[in-house]
Amino acid sequence: MRLCSLPRFISLPQPFDRFIGGLYDWQMQHKIVYSCVVDASKPLLVRQCLVFVTCLIKLCRVSPRRIIVHSVGEQEVLRTFLERYGVRLVLVEPFADRQYCNKLSQLGSPLLAHAEYVCLCDCDMAFAAPMDAMLTPDAICGKVVDVSRPPLHTLQTIFGRYGLPLPSTVPTLSGLTFAGNFNGGLYAGPARLFRHITPVWKAYAHSLLHDAVSLGLLGEWRIHIDQLSFCMAIHKCAVRVCSLPTECNFPLHILQKYAISLTDFHQLCPAIPCTGGAVSAVHYHDLLGADGLISFRCGDPRLDAPLTAINACIAGLPVI
Repeated sequence: MRLCSLPRFISLPQPFDRFIGGLYDWQMQHKIVYSCVVDASKPLLVRQCLVFVTCLIKLCRVSPRRIIVHSVGEQEVLRTFLERYGVRLVLVEPFADRQYCNKLSQLGSPLLAHAEYVCLCDCDMAFAAPMDAMLTPDAICGKVVDVSRPPLHTLQTIFGRYGLPLPSTVPTLSGLTFAGNFNGGLYAGPARLFRHITPVWKAYAHSLLHDAVSLGLLGEWRIHIDQLSFCMAIHKCAVRVCSLPTECNFPLHILQKYAISLTDFHQLCPAIPCTGGAVSAVHYHDLLGADGLISFRCGDPRLDAPLTAINACIAGLPVI
């Protein structure tokens, strides 16, 4: 993404042109804050947080001052690790369901108050490349959910129950879902837009968690209330969203569960954008082996090469 452009009639020497382009990229990179929430009582999540931070610093060259870890509770290994790298740690209270909705605890964080762009992430995101090229100044970006969960008819019923007009639909691997129903592993965009939707996002999450009818409708899919309330909030607030390519939030568990290749994934769900290039960030869930590395290979260099780089980067981390 370029912050500005030079007039077309100006022709610059190629080295100088590369310098200007690099300067713009540097400016953009230093406007983004990466944030996550970790439940410090859960060793797996603490380990994932170490992976999250290490990949951003070592692989993506993100300044530690542009990374903020919000922690529910304290954990000594985590605190010592973050202090060593100069990453800021903020203690927060658990939110609502005290589990999946904890990501909302970072909304309104004082350390995000003056950021220009933010990437709100789950701990189980490992970045092989930074997000600066993917952001846009007037929209929140995210990746459409991989499968239609909650089912479309459930989403339609709940939107109707809350008086929200039904959004347009987009296809997933297992049926249609609402546009803006993004996977909660990564939301990225201008901080001002997140500030705009924060009270509405929180209100919908609280309301759904205390609404017996909605909980009954959701059934086992109530674990997605954090994502559903986000989708409701952006449509209520009329905030523009844009879909990230799959490569920016790649679901390793989907390839494992459905035994499909990266090419199969793109062919089965052509409406989800894809770059056709290497994966820049993986969403690996619980696919950390006993050695603390991401235990996954698919035989496709577009995914295996970034995973190899990620594993090399995190190999020396303490196993919690």
